[in-house]
Amino acid sequence: IGAIIQRQVGPNSWSNDLQGNFTSEVEDVNTVVRYRILSEQTNADNPGVLTDIADSTIVYYDLTVIDILYNLTIRFTLFYRFENGTIVPASDITSPINNSVILIILKKYETDEAFTPNISIDPVTGRIIYPFEGEISGYTSGVKSQSTLFYYPIPTNLTNYLYTFGKNESGVYNFSIVSPKYTGVSTENLVNGLRYDYNIYLRTGVTGTGTYPWNDDKYKLPVFDTNNDIIGKYYYVLGTNRQIVREFAIVIEESTLGSQWGLYDDYTSWDN
Repeated sequence: IGAIIQRQVGPNSWSNDLQGNFTSEVEDVNTVVRYRILSEQTNADNPGVLTDIADSTIVYYDLTVIDILYNLTIRFTLFYRFENGTIVPASDITSPINNSVILIILKKYETDEAFTPNISIDPVTGRIIYPFEGEISGYTSGVKSQSTLFYYPIPTNLTNYLYTFGKNESGVYNFSIVSPKYTGVSTENLVNGLRYDYNIYLRTGVTGTGTYPWNDDKYKLPVFDTNNDIIGKYYYVLGTNRQIVREFAIVIEESTLGSQWGLYDDYTSWDN
């Protein structure tokens, strides 16, 4: 009855507040929260009062908690690629989209019984092979969840800021971007008033050095639907009973999307 339960909050520091944070932001690494139970120690003058921890029996418990359903963390980093192939962070002083808002839209899709995922690597080219590349929409049965994230690249010294979505499930994902509008003089690849084109690359497990840096085509996500009925890029995350982290690079290209025709209205409040 008189035992004490405490949670470790530092190397030699313990708290009677037992609520711990078991969330891990690192793949395959589980957050361990240590607790201890101290048996009751009393004396004749103060019955029921703990007098000396050294005289108490202590038992330690190291606990981990994993949500095996919502165990996926998705992160994004934004870049700009010039026509000559040079890639810089979107917040770089030379980037024409610094101080511009980019909207990232994430959709998690339900799939029907005909969907049999099998992502593999081509042994010759090293390219990621996606199941039903460009035709995944034919195997979906609706959107299960949707989230949006505003990404605002500004020249800053803040290097530890992460753009990440909350925990979600594994499975089929669609990523689409509302990129900034090009406001300069129209050229062969850039049309004033239209939005920049973009590509998305998988960065997880890629060092960015060697024969194939992350911006090689083998890491580029395919389109979700070749008929363009559903815009965006496609990625499938295999389920597992552990923490999963997937990092992606959004590369805004020095070219614009499509062309204006008919009754055209493309307005978002943050473009101004």
